[in-house]
Amino acid sequence: MSYKIIPSLKKVEIQKGTFKIGGKFHLSSSVKINFIPDEIKKLLKSQDILSGVKGFHAVISQKKISSLSSKYPVAKFKNDEHYFIKITSDKILVSAASEVGLIRAFATLQNMIRQNGKSLNCCEIEDWPDLKLRGAMQCLHNMHDFMALPGPNLNGLNVILDRMFEAKLNCLLIEYEAMYPWSGKHSVISCKDAFTEKEVKSIVKKAGERGIEIIPLVQTLGHVYHLLIHKEYKYCEESPEHPQQLCPLKEASFKLACELIDDTMRLHPESRYIHLGGDECRQLGVCPECAAFAAKHGKYMLHAQFYKRLTDYVVSKGLTPIIWHDIAIKAPEALRDFNEKVVFHFWNYGDISHGPMDAKLDLLKEKTGSGRILGGSAARGEAAHGAVLASMRIIQSNTMEMNRRMHEEGCIGSIITDWPGSGIPFFNSIPGFFMQGDFSWNATKQNPVQFRKNYALSCFGEEIPELAEMQDAIYGCTPFAKSFTTQLKHRLNRYVYRPYDFKENLKEFEESKSTSGLYQLFHKRLVNIELVARLEELQRKGLCGNPETDAQIISAKINLAFTSLALGLAATEGPYPGLAAEDLEYYLKNEKILRKEFIRIYGPYMAKRHLKNYLDMLFKPEIRKGTEELLKKLKAL
Repeated sequence: MSYKIIPSLKKVEIQKGTFKIGGKFHLSSSVKINFIPDEIKKLLKSQDILSGVKGFHAVISQKKISSLSSKYPVAKFKNDEHYFIKITSDKILVSAASEVGLIRAFATLQNMIRQNGKSLNCCEIEDWPDLKLRGAMQCLHNMHDFMALPGPNLNGLNVILDRMFEAKLNCLLIEYEAMYPWSGKHSVISCKDAFTEKEVKSIVKKAGERGIEIIPLVQTLGHVYHLLIHKEYKYCEESPEHPQQLCPLKEASFKLACELIDDTMRLHPESRYIHLGGDECRQLGVCPECAAFAAKHGKYMLHAQFYKRLTDYVVSKGLTPIIWHDIAIKAPEALRDFNEKVVFHFWNYGDISHGPMDAKLDLLKEKTGSGRILGGSAARGEAAHGAVLASMRIIQSNTMEMNRRMHEEGCIGSIITDWPGSGIPFFNSIPGFFMQGDFSWNATKQNPVQFRKNYALSCFGEEIPELAEMQDAIYGCTPFAKSFTTQLKHRLNRYVYRPYDFKENLKEFEESKSTSGLYQLFHKRLVNIELVARLEELQRKGLCGNPETDAQIISAKINLAFTSLALGLAATEGPYPGLAAEDLEYYLKNEKILRKEFIRIYGPYMAKRHLKNYLDMLFKPEIRKGTEELLKKLKAL
């Protein structure tokens, strides 16, 4: 028996004998263990702390013990998350470099118990991470009362934190925006469904118990739609035409950014890092003052000058500032002027729109040094906005390459990003989080084939790697389930969509009416049908049944409905109107069923307002009306 868990274990030596799980056990430890996973907690009848013992050790045994010892000297530990586990027929011994090392060991034991049930093979395990910072992101970017983006509420974040614990990730980057409980005069920024202060504190507490540090992200120059929709902040805008960016030359902008930073850290007192955003500042040099500055010094020096000053402010507070690399690198010589504590978050999502990462990463490394670079792959990988399902292939290859490069270059680590603008629901990001967990923990020895097997076993209860391959086969733009970013009236205003026009959408869809287009749609639908059938079979066996797996099943069903719709619409002028009618009827019949099923799965984990907005945007009434009209014409033939 081998242990097929995520992240894969560095060293495992299987020995003779087994440790029987049945019965109740005592947990003795050298320090208080603040978080014990449920799978271990339900086995325990007592927990004792033995004084006078140095280091971080724990023993699970049927008999109470009076002393602790470990054959593993501290000198062998490579970092503070390094741990050892020794399982014999009568006890489990854990020894770690720190309290967080014990937490990582307990994550391993939880996954082993889940997988093996009644007994564990006797073995010795030695395990440690290759990268220092290994994180995931929850982006609540553009979440608002009137927006249709799918983001988690407190329950949803709690599920994500539990899965991050299992994946041995150690930091969560949260971009709150209007979902943060801003205080004082800035309370106007918070939307109706914003977290309360109590909820933010509970998120921070739960994360800390699992060895996960919260890194808050505050947009401080670009992407400030949540600020500039309010008249109270218009005095800071770069351009009245679009609410994308603050003016970097106005003293009021700097003061506002500092106030937002201080208010954010008020509820994150233990965080060592704060992310200041700084990406995609699209309006540099627009206002008259900035235009004059840009003519003399270059427009990207506006960004450099603003963030040099702002990061100095953050450093003066005893914090480590992080900023995105994409605009900062366009003034490469100015990078040397930043305080040596500033970290640059290098993002590249592994698709054709981002290109190879080598040149920009090499330039950033040359100007800042590798120890100040944090990598960023993407958890909802897609080659173009407009997919219901993410591409496992893109996410996997992107995350593998990013973590391998970060380790090779001696960088600080990586945080996988997660953007809601694609329209892919947030639980569908969890496979990417597990890829991040595996490939950042094991950056030097990545095994993508084994990962797919291990993840299928963890998520679906069976070692079925072809499920991911089937999802890749049907991945791609779904013409009538376009993402929300494709429907923006203007790219510099993420809050305003253009009216949806079904007939216009049909015109854009003309190329799919070719023979090759029909064949591709037909093939995708066949694979999609098989994927849904396989997932439903696992459900019937009782091997699925958690929010993450249910979410993948409902996304596969939604994708099938929209693929059938596209196939039916593409075939309406073909020689088989009866088949086209069947496909259109399939969409119409299943639309309301899928809405109800989505609400059942995501209802506990999203604000009701956001859930309704999302489903109204996905299942547009204009699509139903247009489809019904076409169906009538087909039946009349």
